[in-house]
Amino acid sequence: MSKTQRIMSILIKEIKYQDAIPIRKVVMYPLDSDNRNVCLEEDPSGTHFGLFVKESGDNNSEKLVSIVSLFLYKDPLKSNSTVAQFRKFATLQQYQNQGYGSKLLDYMIKHSQENSVDLLWCNARTSALSIYSKFSLQPCDKPYIKNNIEFVRLERKLK
Repeated sequence: MSKTQRIMSILIKEIKYQDAIPIRKVVMYPLDSDNRNVCLEEDPSGTHFGLFVKESGDNNSEKLVSIVSLFLYKDPLKSNSTVAQFRKFATLQQYQNQGYGSKLLDYMIKHSQENSVDLLWCNARTSALSIYSKFSLQPCDKPYIKNNIEFVRLERKLK
């Protein structure tokens, strides 16, 4: 192995929502000076996950590189059905296209299944549909524009 190669290990764990804010800001809303789009009113009630990388020989330091927030609620039309929305999924730019975001989404989906979620959904930027299709999330509505960005609602039945 050459001196420039580093072996990275990953760790995915639940994090405090406050720990997700810096990545949300840098990746999703770099020009949002007042953080109005960065923080969510429901953040305190959500479950937030982070993917950390650790480079070999890096003195055991872990770096948070990818985040996602999950919100569970009962389906108002089916009282015995649990629905989950995931929001604010982001990976630091220098760690994108290396599989970290996919590992985090896979973890979050398994967590949802283990917690008896019937339906998982998100509002996704249409520019990122390719990653979501790998996880069987399918468009279920027409795209819409918010803050000059095109989004579409995606869903996946888990049960």
